[in-house]
Amino acid sequence: MARQHEIDRETSLEFARSVAIGQWVSHGEAGLNATILPFSLEERGGRLFAQAHFNRVNRQWADDGEAMVIVTGPVAHVSALDFPPQPAGARMPTVPTLNYVTVHLKGRFVVRDDDAFKLAHMRRIVEHFEPQWRMEQVDEALLRHALRANVGVELEVCEVVGKAKLSQNLSPEALRTTIDNLRARDPQASGVADLMEDIALPWAVARDGRIENVRVTGAATPPVSGSSTFIE
Repeated sequence: MARQHEIDRETSLEFARSVAIGQWVSHGEAGLNATILPFSLEERGGRLFAQAHFNRVNRQWADDGEAMVIVTGPVAHVSALDFPPQPAGARMPTVPTLNYVTVHLKGRFVVRDDDAFKLAHMRRIVEHFEPQWRMEQVDEALLRHALRANVGVELEVCEVVGKAKLSQNLSPEALRTTIDNLRARDPQASGVADLMEDIALPWAVARDGRIENVRVTGAATPPVSGSSTFIE
């Protein structure tokens, strides 16, 4: 991954918590399996766990070994027409691209098929997504049936990989033009355009400032991130 696209661990986890939905990818006897699930993150004993539940008939819960939760944020197709006109002497063509934010949580998941775990996890999921409805509104006998119909799983997170590809390679001027054109062409891409403005643009401005400092002084300066989101 290009370093300009890296997201630091704290920001990545904050993003993962806010989305709270991910593609759980694992490997079993039949090969690779994947299911989109709501999840929660819990810290326990200095360790981080992603927690979810599968319907019992979905045998992915029985997989073993390494697994990964892929959390996807805003995604937008950036047309070649959104970019400024290609400058004379360019070494690469101006082509369409995909801008996005994603976080991968990697580790090994284990089964947690006890009612206490499942109930606590489901309560956290409900409280995240539901503004008013709560588990206590469910008939207790029916709730017990629901718990038996599901299997809890827990992934101990050993690696967090965050990536924000937002056209950081462009100059600040080209980024501003591209952001404006993207917003005007595709209102549904406003989320990505906002991230480009909030994250990529400060990064590009800081990068060009460092380059100018080297040009003027002839000496490199310590890297200063244009956004606390990125590791340089």
